[in-house]
Amino acid sequence: MCPRLPGIGVGSAFMLAMPLWGWLARRFGIRAVSLVCFPIACFGMFASALSAGSPWLAAGCLILATLAMSVIDGYGNALFLRACK
Repeated sequence: MCPRLPGIGVGSAFMLAMPLWGWLARRFGIRAVSLVCFPIACFGMFASALSAGSPWLAAGCLILATLAMSVIDGYGNALFLRACK
């Protein structure tokens, strides 16, 4: 049995690092961060599908994809707010 954080999933816990994702986007630019995060998310999803025989490996790949998607979600809000200005 895996230990769990009370009331928070691993994917939601990555959202707590939103200040770090914002700093990365300001430091390196949104385009550079997205050029890194989208392939990582894609690799994590495809690798989890291909590693269906090993549940721990599939779960690790999904967690990697969730980390990359939380970064994408972090700067995606900034783009939306700029467009609606």
